[in-house]
Amino acid sequence: MSESIDTQPLRKPIWILGVTALLGVLFAIYCGLALAQASAVSAGLGLAAALINLALLGVLATLPGRPQDRSAAAAESDATLAHAVAEQREALATIAQILKLPPGRFNDFIDQARMLAAENRDLIEAQQHGDAQVQATLLRNMHAVHDQARSHQFGRVTAAAFQAGQGYERLAAAPRAEGAPAQLLTELAAVEDALAHLVGINQETLGRGGRAGEHFTPRGTFVPAEQLAELRELVTVSGSGLAARLHDLVGGLGLIPLERLVGGAADALPAPARELGKPIPQVRVQDVTPGFHSGFADALKRALLQILRNALEHGIETPEQRSAAGKRPQGVIEVSSQRVHDGYEISIRDDGRGLPMHALHRRAVENGVLGPEACSLADEIAERIFRPGISTAAADRGVGLDVVRTLLEEQGASILVLLDKPHVEQAFAPFRLMIRVPAAACAPAA
Repeated sequence: MSESIDTQPLRKPIWILGVTALLGVLFAIYCGLALAQASAVSAGLGLAAALINLALLGVLATLPGRPQDRSAAAAESDATLAHAVAEQREALATIAQILKLPPGRFNDFIDQARMLAAENRDLIEAQQHGDAQVQATLLRNMHAVHDQARSHQFGRVTAAAFQAGQGYERLAAAPRAEGAPAQLLTELAAVEDALAHLVGINQETLGRGGRAGEHFTPRGTFVPAEQLAELRELVTVSGSGLAARLHDLVGGLGLIPLERLVGGAADALPAPARELGKPIPQVRVQDVTPGFHSGFADALKRALLQILRNALEHGIETPEQRSAAGKRPQGVIEVSSQRVHDGYEISIRDDGRGLPMHALHRRAVENGVLGPEACSLADEIAERIFRPGISTAAADRGVGLDVVRTLLEEQGASILVLLDKPHVEQAFAPFRLMIRVPAAACAPAA
């Protein structure tokens, strides 16, 4: 029996295209108006371009089919078209999710996710992935990326982070499996690519890149550099007493306050807190600095992200441990600043158990940094938290702090650890981290 072939054109209802186009136009108008109010017209234009592209693909998708039998080439063309339509729809969905976040919060998410991914890459490339504590750090880092991406509904990052997390779980089950490092790096690269995809949409399609994005937030308003320069010139030439006050105020424009940087770092704590079963710590800030120029602020923000996360994960105990020690279940992290003759000092401390001094000393001996009979001072032992490879096996209190020190030193700052009781032998020593900031970091960028 011969098979009959339907020679009637395969048509899709044209009203679907009309409704889709109408909804697209309305969505573009709405987003364009909303973004124009935020002085981000380029974002509205980028979104409109994406919608037009989707509409054109929709037109192609609704064109009549051929009356004759479909060829393999035609079927392949249809599959390619369908894939392009799906990608455009995903891009629009991603745009909608990005627009729900103020640019500052979006940048904070990207910064933290990239920092965690970079830390995982360093650990894997250093062939430390066979260590059980390193495996726990790898998994915890990726869970933090996954949870935050999922909370923002960034599907591509969520899926890639989930896949990478699965790889770390396989690693824990078979740490010496052949080809494990290469597979882990491939899965990690997918996470980094997904983050880069998000950044591309944010900057190229929505036009929210650059320093302007930092100022389109509920915490402040964008002031163009030309206006800042003009204001500074005006208050400089004036000689009244009011001008001195205006000079101080205008000098602070364009500087990013410490409180804002700490707040951005604290916003990243809920996900790892849930992962660890700990209450989100209370973060207190006492700030006397005028703020920091953008270059230093970026380095300080990344440093604070790492320091606060270390305090939560490795310093502040579990609620059960804290209750047994007579502490409140919720931990506290304090960030304060003070003026010194050549700049400012920023102190960070938490009310956790402190540095594991015995573990740090033992690890230093194992790595040949100290001799077996060496009798080092407590502050010398504490300083080991800034050495890569020393702190990893010592309760993780120093994970990433070697990177933090490098970041700050590149900006002319320094960081050191200060013990509360440096001359008393303790298994766990309360301490604070102190960042010394040069006065130039608080001056407006030229």
